Parts: sequence; C-alpha cells; structure tokens
Amino acid sequence: GRPAFFFSLWTLKESFLKAHGTGLAQPLNSFRIERGPDSTIRASRAGVPMPWLHFRQYLIEESCFLSVCSQAEDFAEAPSFHTLAELSGALTAQQ
Repeated sequence: GRPAFFFSLWTLKESFLKAHGTGLAQPLNSFRIERGPDSTIRASRAGVPMPWLHFRQYLIEESCFLSVCSQAEDFAEAPSFHTLAELSGALTAQQ
C-alpha cells in the first residue's frame, strides 16, 4: 500500500543522503530514486543517471525497510542485527 511505498522510498533517499554525507542539507527533490521493471534501483540528478551508485533494500517487517546505498555492488543477502551491548563489547575489545 501507500505507507509501504512511502517508507520504501524514504529509506532509499535517506541511504543516498548518508552515502553522500550531506544529510538533509541536500533537498530531497534534488535527486530521483527509481525502481526499474527488473526491480533494480537507480538514482539520478537533474536527469543524469548515477550508475556508480548501487542500492539494496531489505524488508525487515511489514512497512519496515532497511536501505543501503553504496558504490560497491555486492550486498549481503540478509542484514545482520547486533545489540548495543554486542557492539560496545566489540569496540572495547579492539582498544
């Protein structure tokens, strides 16, 4: 439905902004995110395609999406989840 489409597009745009490091300082209407007939996700700015950007989107649960934008083409088949305690322990062990 419409909420799922909105959250799908929102997370894709957010992943694009994070990949560029601009955050919401860059207007959301300054670029386009489109899904092709083969479900490939593409980005463009001012009508110019950005083929070096690759996207992967994961459906976590109904209307809950995780989107990734990268110059790398390889993505994990599924995301891995970690607790804050696990991440904190990993960082402490590295120091």
